[in-house]
Amino acid sequence: MCVLFIWEVREKLRNYLQDHPLKSETMEFIFLTKDELEAATIEAPENIQATVGWVGYQPFLDKLFRQFINIQLIIHPAAGVDKAIPFVKSLHSNHNISLCNSYGHTYFTAQHAVGMLLTLCNRLLLHHNAMKAGKWRTGDKDGKSLPMKYRKTGLLGYGSINRHVHRFLAGFDTEIFVLKHTLTEAQQADPHFYRSDELHDFLTMVDNLIIALPLTEKTSGMIGEKELQLLGESGILVNVARGEVVQEKPFFEALKTQKIFAAASDVWYNYRPEPDDEGRKFPYTYPFHELDNMLLSPHRGGSPLDDLNRWDETMQILAAFENGEKPMNVVDLEKGY
Repeated sequence: MCVLFIWEVREKLRNYLQDHPLKSETMEFIFLTKDELEAATIEAPENIQATVGWVGYQPFLDKLFRQFINIQLIIHPAAGVDKAIPFVKSLHSNHNISLCNSYGHTYFTAQHAVGMLLTLCNRLLLHHNAMKAGKWRTGDKDGKSLPMKYRKTGLLGYGSINRHVHRFLAGFDTEIFVLKHTLTEAQQADPHFYRSDELHDFLTMVDNLIIALPLTEKTSGMIGEKELQLLGESGILVNVARGEVVQEKPFFEALKTQKIFAAASDVWYNYRPEPDDEGRKFPYTYPFHELDNMLLSPHRGGSPLDDLNRWDETMQILAAFENGEKPMNVVDLEKGY
């Protein structure tokens, strides 16, 4: 099986993949430079059966992939596939391709989500900035902590990220509620689980809301003015999914007018922002950076990016595919996840 990696892979990772115990003798890896990839010229493209790398972003990939007449598998090494799906669909008229994503980074993203939540609950930014300004021990008047054991936490989406979050938060004695698309029989009988059509009931129940679900036609804009109002004045929102899940203007207004207590986001609305007059780049339309109750994070929840073990799941997918087995994490192109 011939596998092409569609970005310039650093040497340490190349060596890790080549020496991986799941790499068979018949599994050939092709690593190219950035210039070679952008030139979209490759020797014997008809031999390529699988690719690993992020699709739907780089403009040169369309020309490159049109040459792969025998491609059967695309591994997108991330949880979010909203940009990858249209790209793969554009190839389907000529190929029968499976798109798989991988979750090697989800532990790190879940840790990031919990870290942002605790930062907001403990008012760490407020106290940090106060001390930088020389204000010592200002007390609870302006910066009282919010104990997790008195707050209910809602997990919007229950994939790999929020399942990690659930486990991480178990020691805080916070009651945890989950809203997911499909419930098992056991979950249907559990009052802590809600169906996707019970969003408003779910939001009235929780104080903390952690969003970690795929961006699809159904989830785009699902949190708007009404939903933020239901979360309430003591509500904290943490988003590690996609910016578009939360409607931007109502989100900004809810924070500005303190209809919700605070928020943190690692995902945004414009990933190619133009610099302002001072050369600053902000990935949104409304000035979230001017809010005292907003924690900003530059889509780095998946860090550390140089972790090698995160690629083990990719190797599992490749090994299963080569053995004629159905690989894990096959994306339903119509459902969007």
